[in-house]
Parts: sequence; structure tokens; C-alpha cells
Amino acid sequence: MDILNVNAGIYFDDAVTSAEKHTHQAYASTSLNNNDEIRIPIQQQDLYTLPNESSLYIKGKLLKTDNTPSRTAKFVNNGVMLLFDEIRYEIGGYVIDRIRNPGLTSIIKGYVSFNKNAAQFLQNSGWFLSNNEQSNIVDDNGNFNVVIDLSTIFGFCEDYRKIILNMRQELVLIRSNSDTNAIINSTKNEGKNMALVRKAAKAVSPTGYSSSASSSSSADFPRPSQDNFITMIEEEFRRREEFNRQMDEKMGNITKKIRGIDDHISRVKGGEEVFEGS
Repeated sequence: MDILNVNAGIYFDDAVTSAEKHTHQAYASTSLNNNDEIRIPIQQQDLYTLPNESSLYIKGKLLKTDNTPSRTAKFVNNGVMLLFDEIRYEIGGYVIDRIRNPGLTSIIKGYVSFNKNAAQFLQNSGWFLSNNEQSNIVDDNGNFNVVIDLSTIFGFCEDYRKIILNMRQELVLIRSNSDTNAIINSTKNEGKNMALVRKAAKAVSPTGYSSSASSSSSADFPRPSQDNFITMIEEEFRRREEFNRQMDEKMGNITKKIRGIDDHISRVKGGEEVFEGS
């Protein structure tokens, strides 16, 4: 066994000497209103990208309809993710991973998999186990910003720890039709007059994503019933199982295409060598 070979020389792995953070902009016409689709592509396809280390940066303001900050309104636990109805990751035109109701699914995953130390580390992404004054990501002026690791959203980004090269990639976010599930207010009357102003959404990593816009939407705050949550969870588990099957099939198709390209390159190189030799 190698661990018992005490006479072996020291080996230094210097295959990767440095890493950089890149920010990728969304399309210029992107809007962040409710029900809008936000597409954030990686334009430079010659980058060595690492989805496992990528993150989503979101910045905005939480204001009342008179454009003044609220002293009592704040996001619920993982509330920023509740602003989206669907998030998916596409590679080469294929949907590799899709998450419906990302706020709910990431909350379930977080309660199951995050220990206390991990939960404290993820506070900058809006994750708080306790509901107290320190669990508010909104400052006195209504500003908020969070950095959410894609590995906490997508199973693909969590499990696949290798780089991706020469493939078109897109992060697609679909805004929810309402922001009512994302915000809680201790003053009921004021809660009916809240507006969410979204200024920017970015994702940063060895690949990153970015968009910029502003909008507002009124928010009433009825809470969904427990039965609705259970139904949503069951539906999400069924979708996830079916999607995993589809993802395996599509990844197989991508692998076949890559092998076909490699074979074609090998044949071309072989033809050039024969031509030069003749």
C-alpha cells in the first residue's frame, strides 16, 4: 500500500497553479420582473470553468411602496431563493439540471444536510436557522446582497467536481409570479404595502453570472398551508427522479458527441501525417 511506503519521494501536484473569478453578464434586454426568464451565458467558451465552485450573487433593495425602507420587514430563511420559480443549468443546449421551487427544495436539503457550522458559514447566502434580529440580511436602508453557491442549489454542481471546457453554458432563472413567500413582516398593515426592488443578480466563480435591472412589485403575505407544502414536496421528488433519468440520458449523448469529435480530429491528423509522408 502507498501509505506504508515511507521511502517514497515527495510529490507536488502543480497541474493547477492559479484560479480566477469571472463575472458573466446576462443579456442586455434582461428584465427581473415577476415571471421573467433570466439567461446568463458564459460567452468565453475557451475558459476552464468549474461549476462546483460557482456562485450566484444577488443584490437589491427591500422598500415600501413610498420608496422608504421598512424597519420590520425582512426575508425569511433562504428567502432570496423563494424569489424564483425555477432554476436550471444548461450545457451545450442540453438541460443538465433543473430545480423547480428552488427555495423550498434548497430549504429541505439544507435542514437535512447542513450542520451548525455549515449553517453559520452560509449566512451570507441568507440561510439562518434561528429567527432573530441577527438573521436579517436587509440593512437600515433596505439594501441586501447575498452570495449563493450553486452547489447548494444543483445536485450536478455538488457532485461534479471537474472542469468544463469548450462547451456553451447558461444559467437560467425564472422569476416567481409573486414575492409573498420570500418576505415576512411583523406589522401586518405595513406588510401589505411592501415592494421589492431588485437591482442586480450576478453569479461569480471560476465562472460567474451577472445581470442588472430594477423593478418593483406589491406583496401581500398569506402563508401557504401545510398540505400545500407536502404536495409540493411530493411533486418535486417525482420531478427530480424523472429529471435525473433524463439528465443521465442527455449526458450520455453529450459524451457520444465529444467522442465523435475526438475521433474526427484523430482521423484528420492521421490524414495530414499520411499526406506529409507521401
